[in-house]
Amino acid sequence: MRLFIGCSSSDSLDSEIVSDCRELVEDIASIPGVDLVYGAYNQGLMGVCYDAFQKQGKKIIGVTPRIYEDDIDSFLLDEFYLTDTTIERFNKIYEESDVFLFLPGGIGTFSEFFNAVEEHRTMKDDKRIILYNGTYFYTPMIKELYHLYQVGFIEQELASCFVIEQDKEAVKKLIKEMK
Repeated sequence: MRLFIGCSSSDSLDSEIVSDCRELVEDIASIPGVDLVYGAYNQGLMGVCYDAFQKQGKKIIGVTPRIYEDDIDSFLLDEFYLTDTTIERFNKIYEESDVFLFLPGGIGTFSEFFNAVEEHRTMKDDKRIILYNGTYFYTPMIKELYHLYQVGFIEQELASCFVIEQDKEAVKKLIKEMK
């Protein structure tokens, strides 16, 4: 099973967030049969993901736009895809992934999340999406989505497109069940 992990590449994250996500990612990386698809950057939470899966000897698939090509020289990838744009990058990530896990991140992670949800919603595929809210990072966004639902901009079917989970054990169980 190919698991995409969307998350921050920033090195200036809150240590509580990094610690919480590191524990989860290390546990996920130890699940047999789970390989990593990610944005091919080796800093911040993306670096945590790379390190955890590399340490477990897992297959790592990187996808990045040409603008960041020079940032990938120092680490090993089993498969690597270079795209011209971030839109092409996400399309390749979606194609290569079976399950999507979103950890705290910035604009790129939010974009990936909403693109994954919209693709899943419109294509009606069997890919699964998990939004990890362990440190309540995504609570403001979840509240906004609920507001959009209340005022009629989002249909109820959107709730069936992804799972919101704040418990690490539940996330690991979901991933084990999906592989």
